[in-house]
Amino acid sequence: MELLAAIAVLAVLLALLYSGAASARAHAANTRCTQNLRTLAVGALRFMQERGGTLLPSKHFTNPSWRADKPGFRDYVGIESANSKINAPEFLVDSAFTCPAVKQRYPTLFPSYLNRAYVANYYAHLDEPENLDELPADRAPASPHFFGRLGNLPSPARTWLFADGCIRKGPSLPTYMKPTFTTTDYDLGIHQGRQNTVFFDGHIEALTREDFTGRSRRFFWGIASAVE
Repeated sequence: MELLAAIAVLAVLLALLYSGAASARAHAANTRCTQNLRTLAVGALRFMQERGGTLLPSKHFTNPSWRADKPGFRDYVGIESANSKINAPEFLVDSAFTCPAVKQRYPTLFPSYLNRAYVANYYAHLDEPENLDELPADRAPASPHFFGRLGNLPSPARTWLFADGCIRKGPSLPTYMKPTFTTTDYDLGIHQGRQNTVFFDGHIEALTREDFTGRSRRFFWGIASAVE
């Protein structure tokens, strides 16, 4: 009888220990994730400000070493640009491009070139056929759905820039997200049912799936053609 009691107590202690360790891992992953998002946001804002406020071209996020003749996005987020294999898995995985919680939940998807674990807001980037570094002051974006410039956003504090945990249930991860992508095919609750999201003013919110599907298309998504 005493042996059974001792085994029961031990089982309870082990359960508490496991729960505590899991909670500590989740907290550490969340902390690292928010740090990564701040790094990406600060880098993107510096990139844009040095180019007259032109929004970050989408190709710069998809391919951080794009335009080797000029500083690429990788240079703004602390990844050495001297290495010619900067897009190889070992350089993106475990860098500011990887949410540790996503890697823990979906380890088989890493490493892979495009399998970073953050996505960009599709409409909060520059829509240009050639993915130009700069948008001339007298020229409108290629599509009426895009604002084109940082100064054109009606409310930067309400428009999201990068988010984590948006993983497609398939062989790869996307690098951007549209309103139509917020379906059950995507895991939008990587951090205890929420998704860390950084906005253009630099603040971070832990959002739910309902936030992404229910918030303003003009202000939250930055869709210029949307009417509120």
